Amino acid sequence: MRISINDARSRQLLIALCRRYGLRPYRYPRMHRQTLIVKAPRSLVETVLLPEFEAINAALIEYLSSITERIIREEVYRDVADADEFMPAMERASLRRAVGLFASGTSRQASKFRSSNTELGADIEFVIRLAVTVLNGGPT
Repeated sequence: MRISINDARSRQLLIALCRRYGLRPYRYPRMHRQTLIVKAPRSLVETVLLPEFEAINAALIEYLSSITERIIREEVYRDVADADEFMPAMERASLRRAVGLFASGTSRQASKFRSSNTELGADIEFVIRLAVTVLNGGPT
């Protein structure tokens, strides 16, 4: 059975589990590093090996993430939040133009959409106000 795992630590875990069950995972020359071949009954792989791998791998990822976060927080900088989102000026200009056309009803598509979807009017106006707020750098 051919198994591909991109993460190096997860691949190490799968190799160790295979060896625990007496299996020898391998790959052919010039084969992608993330691909492993395991000669074993499909039922063993699907009912024993892969469920055990998935459970241990999830715990391993959670553990390593918490350690990484703790080390960064204690040794590098206390704020470990994700990066802020930033909309480049070009995308902002395109969105501003589209919102402006739609809000003013100057485009035929906007007028046609509004006339055929009058029950969505309040929702559309809300989305336009939200887009304008985002474009002006307000809270999202």
